[in-house]
Amino acid sequence: MGTVGSPAMYSGPSFSPREERLVVSIADPRTRMRDLWITQPLLSANSRLTFDPGDELNPRWTPDEKWIIYTSTQNGPRNIYRKLADGTGEAQPLLRSEESLHVEDISPDGRFLVFNYYKGQDEAHLALLSLNGERKRTPFPNTQSREDSGRFSPNGRWLAYRSLDRDESRIFVRGFPLVGGDAGSKWQISDRGGNQPQWRADGKEVFFLIGNTLMSVEVNSEGASFSAGTPKPLFSVNIEEEQRRNRYIATGDGQRFLVVLRAPTSVETTIAARVNWQAKTFRQ
Repeated sequence: MGTVGSPAMYSGPSFSPREERLVVSIADPRTRMRDLWITQPLLSANSRLTFDPGDELNPRWTPDEKWIIYTSTQNGPRNIYRKLADGTGEAQPLLRSEESLHVEDISPDGRFLVFNYYKGQDEAHLALLSLNGERKRTPFPNTQSREDSGRFSPNGRWLAYRSLDRDESRIFVRGFPLVGGDAGSKWQISDRGGNQPQWRADGKEVFFLIGNTLMSVEVNSEGASFSAGTPKPLFSVNIEEEQRRNRYIATGDGQRFLVVLRAPTSVETTIAARVNWQAKTFRQ
């Protein structure tokens, strides 16, 4: 349908809840360090949100569109910060750790943040951070596999995520909160691979990637228990390869997708002309 902005090293795009604005990381081509920018695609207006020398990535809007919560290396390790979306004030730390912390998603009521964390070179695991009152950190229960890409359902009752076990990637959904009710249950919704789950705004569809193919599966997330149909391919996209995480987002109606595409490779050609070749060849 079109492009948003000029070619750049983009990552982690995120729509505001009303889909009027977009926050995205843009890397400096020389240093490879990223800063956050907010754009209004319909107005072709852009404003830079972060200016520190650290690397800023994985931005997400709070439901009231007041804050941007993101991952930053401004004080060393990748930790979690927030900054007012209007650009005023300084960045505020939400969770500091010697671990590497990566923002995933914010619950629809704004009470919880899901993130993944690394301990040294260990594999990623998911955890929750309460955003109201005390910043309480809660790990996922019974996590034996690598888990990341957590996404809350629109009604806040379910959490979709990727699980990687023995190099096999799958998309699962489990109940939320993580205690009581269906919290101990989980449903596998991809049968052969899967990355980067996203919910449609009405909670009736989940999207995910298998390689460069965008997949869709119809789900029922409104009842007392969760159920899912059979995944089907929608279309293939030429996704940029360097960083495969957070490569696309869907609009609320599930009819349009914003995708970080691999830029077409330019092929430089030259034409060399040789003059007076006949004179040179046939000169006696």
